[in-house]
Amino acid sequence: MITLLTSFYQEAEALIEKQNLKKDSSFSQFQLFSGSDIRLLITGTGNISSAIALTHLLTKIPPTKEDLYLNIGVCGCNDKEIVYGTCFICNQITEQTTHRIFYPDILYSHPFLEASLITSPFLVEFSNISSFPLLFDMEASSLYQAGMTFLQQHQMLFLKIVSDPLTPKQVTTSEVSKLMKQCLPSILTFLDSLKIQQQKFISNRPIHMLFSEEEEKNTAFFSDTFSFSVTRTEQLKQLLRYAKTLGISMDICYRQLEIFKEEYNLLHIKQKGGEILERFRQFIFQYSKEFVSSYLY
Repeated sequence: MITLLTSFYQEAEALIEKQNLKKDSSFSQFQLFSGSDIRLLITGTGNISSAIALTHLLTKIPPTKEDLYLNIGVCGCNDKEIVYGTCFICNQITEQTTHRIFYPDILYSHPFLEASLITSPFLVEFSNISSFPLLFDMEASSLYQAGMTFLQQHQMLFLKIVSDPLTPKQVTTSEVSKLMKQCLPSILTFLDSLKIQQQKFISNRPIHMLFSEEEEKNTAFFSDTFSFSVTRTEQLKQLLRYAKTLGISMDICYRQLEIFKEEYNLLHIKQKGGEILERFRQFIFQYSKEFVSSYLY
């Protein structure tokens, strides 16, 4: 099951209509719309409302390991060159009030640009925050933290659609509806691809959940070689499991990791751990064209 999370109705309207979702009358505290393999929860705007709504849903309907939760909504962007309606998938979420940083695991092939997101408890209306594109919303960090009580990192994805250059008070609900309709084809194709990838995970569960003794040793070897932390070691394992679900040989993965080992100066490799993992993730996605070719722009 894929669960979509939007903060208000105008972000959800086009998805509800296109997916033929029906309001779930048994879920009275928040608006929940359900279909055969997709449901949509309107969480309300802001960190408290969104965290409460998602926690309530996950408590009332406990998730399985195959479930995915996708936060979809509009956002501001500090780069005025970014075209309104551009879709980003978020690879980093910063909570502005605490400066805590979260890294969603993007283990699924996707056609979107990637960017960092800042979650603020109030509307952000200035643009000199950074020299590189940053996105701003009011819910993602709280949704992430609430979700991690019940889910694994790769089960939550954050898709943001640029609606303004940090002038949120000028954005009308009709403009939000228009932007969502504009992005709907790419979002729906992505959802279809996620369903395929989900099925791949489920059908290969015995394969991707377990490593052989030799694979465990190889994973530990590369983790030590790259001076990975415990967190990055788990990310490496998740990427290797994902490669298995795509039918990629572990020998091919190890050869690529060997190439990275030869490319980097081992004296300074600890500072390059994030870069190595990102390159390895891109290698896996580029190697397997099965899921990408059907929905790339």
